[in-house]
Amino acid sequence: MDANKRNLLTPANPFYLDYHRLTAIFGVNVISTPSLQTFAQLQNLYLSQAINDNLTHYFWSHMDVAVHPHENFKEKGFEEYKSLYMRAVDVVRETQSPDYLKDKETGKKGEWGVQFFAYDWLTMVNVATFAKLGGWDTMVGYYGTDCDMYSRLSMNGYHQPIQDAGMIYDVTNSLEDLEVLYRRRPITKAADDDGAAAKTEGEEEKEEKQKERRRDDTPTSNSTLIITPNPSSSSEKNKAYLASTTPDTLASPLFHNLTARLEAIQDTKRKDPERNSWQHRQNGGEGEPYYYDPEGWERALQMTIEVGGRINEEKWGHKGCDIKKAGLKEGDQWRVEHDASFD
Repeated sequence: MDANKRNLLTPANPFYLDYHRLTAIFGVNVISTPSLQTFAQLQNLYLSQAINDNLTHYFWSHMDVAVHPHENFKEKGFEEYKSLYMRAVDVVRETQSPDYLKDKETGKKGEWGVQFFAYDWLTMVNVATFAKLGGWDTMVGYYGTDCDMYSRLSMNGYHQPIQDAGMIYDVTNSLEDLEVLYRRRPITKAADDDGAAAKTEGEEEKEEKQKERRRDDTPTSNSTLIITPNPSSSSEKNKAYLASTTPDTLASPLFHNLTARLEAIQDTKRKDPERNSWQHRQNGGEGEPYYYDPEGWERALQMTIEVGGRINEEKWGHKGCDIKKAGLKEGDQWRVEHDASFD
């Protein structure tokens, strides 16, 4: 509803959202719904919003991820450095090419449904394709609904290319100091972490010109890291911070330290038998608007997930995500008996 917008919830509430920070500081457009959405419902909300806004495609991402560009781009097979955003833009441009997915022998042009970046941790969606297939099955609210959707895309002949725009980490904890993501160092420091000398007056003037060019996210060299907040939308404190610091260099020791920390967080989540335990760490909010007992909510959520999984199994007569590989096709939904996977 409007509880977060009116600042009526506390951070301990599982449904708390820092509405002011997202909208006033980061400029995020927050769309409020009358009730909490399941995963499948949320996906159809995205699709509906895109249709209403006449979009041909859109991106969505998991909220428990951290992303970073390939600063060691040559090791990843790229000729030049680009931010994750610009590599994603390159994929958009690629899909709009008249020759995209065109068969060289037959000249027939293929169609795509999704572009995967580290599975669907970051995903580009073809609006027309998803609308044609009727969107996501909301009867399968959580786990299993992706198997259903992506299998139906495959059954109907839609390509699902795997792309690489940067490093995407599936995380469970937050970094203690988010400043490490910006990777800025004091200008007055006698020598930086790589052993380079402090900047001269002429070098500082050159850097100012580079900052102007970086506002459209276009790298000016292979040695400058493009992770700089826009000063025009920052507070006076942030402006002073930007004026007294300089961007780190690409693939520096700080970069490798950051990626190592993110990889460690991701590895911890993978080894956790309850990988999404972070979802029920907040257990406050009693007495606040629209309060729901956190433990009760968690129990109800797990029951909903279980029922959705069973529905998907009955829908296809198959247990597991390999629906198409099991020999099933479009039109078999709710018309087939249980296969050997139920034995």
